Amino acid sequence: MIKLYLTRGNSREKVCIFLPATPGEVGEAWGSLDCISGDVASTRIVKVVCDVWGIEQHFKNADINDSEQFKKMNQIAEVIGSLKNDGCRIFEGALDIEDVRDLDDVINIGGRLDQYILISKATSISELGVFLVQSSIVNFDKSTISDPDYTRIGVEYGLKHHGAYTPGGFVARRNCVEQDLINMVDKDIRQKSCEMKMG
Repeated sequence: MIKLYLTRGNSREKVCIFLPATPGEVGEAWGSLDCISGDVASTRIVKVVCDVWGIEQHFKNADINDSEQFKKMNQIAEVIGSLKNDGCRIFEGALDIEDVRDLDDVINIGGRLDQYILISKATSISELGVFLVQSSIVNFDKSTISDPDYTRIGVEYGLKHHGAYTPGGFVARRNCVEQDLINMVDKDIRQKSCEMKMG
């Protein structure tokens, strides 16, 4: 779900609408906006509240008065509404990784989130380095290095694999990381799923 706060003109008064919205809900919101100002062209998004960080900038760049743009916002809200927490983090990372120009790009990315991987144990550069070394994804010579520079390892891996950090972990394209890493993360996802079903 996405919560939009709208206004018109220079008013500080706001109208809230939840997406996805039905035509009736849109009509009701626009009726409230008419009470603020009759200048429909001045309708704008003031604030966006969403479980996926980064959506706000893409919504604020859209024309809220354009029915096609509004349909796309509704479509994005439907995608987000179907996601669990890890899916939201993947969406955030994917938006950061990719070159996003408009709402069509956001929709396109939202439709292929399965092409990305989330390493939930790595919410920072150094945590990524620790994870990569401890899981043997990145090897180093233990005979010459007793204390690896985890930050450097994390930085180099992130740059090489075009990833992005989110509060929920490191996100990268599946086709850019090692198969061993994919297998490890997928196994962890299956285990969590089984635990949830049993619990």
